[in-house]
Amino acid sequence: MGRSIPSTRQSLSDLSSKIAEMEKVMRRSDAEVLQRLLSYGKSHAAEVLFSGLDAETGFIISVLIEVMKRLSMQEDQTK
Repeated sequence: MGRSIPSTRQSLSDLSSKIAEMEKVMRRSDAEVLQRLLSYGKSHAAEVLFSGLDAETGFIISVLIEVMKRLSMQEDQTK
């Protein structure tokens, strides 16, 4: 007997797969950005699992964290 409710990691994986479908109709440059965003969204899966957030919210927060970290690093390099 298996789980009736998918795990957070499985939900994140399913969400990523659905978002990746967009890649089929995107320009190459946009598809490359999408791949990076998908990677960012998965990077905090353990924290999302621990927090109890739903997968979609956790995915978006993970992307925002990673984007902000990279913006901050770029700002530090230009100073």
